[in-house]
Amino acid sequence: MTRYELKKIFSRTSNRLALLLLALVVGATTYLACHVKYVDEAGQSQYGLAAVRQLRADQKAWAGPLDEETLRLAIGAFQAVVQSPEYQSEDLVQQEIAYHRHLALDTIQDLLNQSFAEGFRSYNYFTANTLTPEDAPASIPTGRPCSGPGSVMRQS
Repeated sequence: MTRYELKKIFSRTSNRLALLLLALVVGATTYLACHVKYVDEAGQSQYGLAAVRQLRADQKAWAGPLDEETLRLAIGAFQAVVQSPEYQSEDLVQQEIAYHRHLALDTIQDLLNQSFAEGFRSYNYFTANTLTPEDAPASIPTGRPCSGPGSVMRQS
């Protein structure tokens, strides 16, 4: 019975094209999901599942409640990267080394960029790089994890 049903599916050209399109979409989605870049301490890039494992291991250092102290440390880490000679270098390998130190903080950077945006629907990728540790909001209760973007409010 299964053979008969498969024969019915593959007998029409439109069904073959639909299955081909489905296979292409699944392939593209799989490629994009696994295409993660990780840069090691030497500035060498890795891609794929090994890069995902390395990135997750680096991000575990920043896992846990996102309180005022953690934000101060993250903003201080951004400042250390931005002020480093590797970050300001014209050499691409040196810039990749600076990017490595910044990679584990990527999700916190996105949160800060959205939280400290100038206005509604404005986004500046470099906002977190311009913050100082004193900009960390004191409105977050200590020990309570933030639930996502918008949880950190800008103090006036």
